[in-house]
Amino acid sequence: MPFKRNPVTAEKICSLARFVAALPQVAWHNAALSLLERTLDDSASRRLILPKAFLAVDEMLFAARHIVEGLVVHKEGIARNLAAYGTLAAAESLLMELVKAGADRQEMHERIRLHTMAVWEALRRGERNPLVESLSGDERITAYLPPAG
Repeated sequence: MPFKRNPVTAEKICSLARFVAALPQVAWHNAALSLLERTLDDSASRRLILPKAFLAVDEMLFAARHIVEGLVVHKEGIARNLAAYGTLAAAESLLMELVKAGADRQEMHERIRLHTMAVWEALRRGERNPLVESLSGDERITAYLPPAG
C-alpha cells in the first residue's frame, strides 16, 4: 500500500506473530499424541519450537524498534481526529453507565445509536461533532445520569 510508511516491516511483524502463536499448538500435539510412548516422531518439532520462537520474537522486536525509532507523531492531526471522533469512542462507556443506573440496555443502545448516526452525517458534511450537545439534550438519557457538578 503506497500510503503506508512501513508496510513490509509491519506486515513482517504480523506474519511472525502468527507463526509464534501457532507454535504452542505443535507442543500440545506432541504431548497429546505421544503420551507414554517412546517414539521419535516428535523429536524434530521439539528441537525446533523454542529456538524458532526466540528467533522469530527477536526479529519482531528488532522490526518494532525500527518502526518506533522512525515514528513521526502529528499532534495537530491527532487533536483533529480526537475532536471529530473521540466522543464516539465514549458512547459504549455511556451505555454501560446508563445500564448501571437502571436504564434498559436495548432502549439506551438504540437512543445512543440514533445520536451517533446523526453525528456521522454531520461529520460527513464537514461540520463539527455535536454528540455531547445532542446526548445532553436527550431527557431519556439524562434522566439516568447525575447532574454535572
